[in-house]
Amino acid sequence: MKLLNKKAMTLFELLAVIVILGIIALIAFPTVNTLIENTRKDAVAESANLFISNAVTNAETDYVAMEYTGEKEYFVYVGTVEEGRITLPEEYDTDFIIDLSEDFDSDVTAFIYITVENGKVTGYGPDEENFSYVEGDYTITEDIVLDTKESVNRKDVQKA
Repeated sequence: MKLLNKKAMTLFELLAVIVILGIIALIAFPTVNTLIENTRKDAVAESANLFISNAVTNAETDYVAMEYTGEKEYFVYVGTVEEGRITLPEEYDTDFIIDLSEDFDSDVTAFIYITVENGKVTGYGPDEENFSYVEGDYTITEDIVLDTKESVNRKDVQKA
């Protein structure tokens, strides 16, 4: 009997390869999906920290440049007032409102209250709702109480 050269895969071998690739895909997909989601949240948290840093720098610079004394509160925001994405606080003088919209993408809406005394940020106030940051489908608003030594991280970011 002559042995034939086997040049093709049998149907059984082909099905085995497909099953193995399916199992690998089932294992890998959730891991890759989680990695992508965490990377997006890290990017949003980093953008929020950049916003806070810019807001603090601008408030401190304005305080020193205007030679203020005592405690002053600033409202710093990114977004469009005209479209209703940001509501300016009525109880504050407009000298203490800073618009950073030109420094951020158009899909970012954010605000922060900053308290400056003697040229340095002493806190974020006036109340619990002192900070909000929305970028695309992600938001940082719930239960965030900023401390001048802490920064926003991935666990603070929620998908809307």
